[in-house]
Amino acid sequence: MTKQETSHPPANCHFRLMDLSTGLAFPDNTFDYVTQHDALFKYNQSDWELMIPEIIRVTKPGGYIEFVEGGGGIQDVGPNLSIWMMRLTVSLQTRNINLKIASQLSSMIKEIENVTHIESSHRSAPIGWYAQKHSI
Repeated sequence: MTKQETSHPPANCHFRLMDLSTGLAFPDNTFDYVTQHDALFKYNQSDWELMIPEIIRVTKPGGYIEFVEGGGGIQDVGPNLSIWMMRLTVSLQTRNINLKIASQLSSMIKEIENVTHIESSHRSAPIGWYAQKHSI
């Protein structure tokens, strides 16, 4: 959300800053729907392992959880982008950032009790000349 969107939220909407390492400051079974987007570069592997059970804990039985994460991979890269991607990958690995977390979320969630239904889907986003030649 932009700063403007968060400065005048609806009456039933509240924003809180929380430290993930101390857990989410909500009772068990609080929310019908929990969503998280674009955290690929924000959390390291240990954070994901703490966060997923916390999100499940605060979601009501029968509730919905949605993760929307980038895949961290690019197909058919040229030599310059290949070098850049290799350097980015090495840099992120030093911080224990898992670029493949999007493809591993389902299996991580399956390891947690009381999760009964998991759906996962993948979407590609063509970019550059490929996108122009193969119009979306």
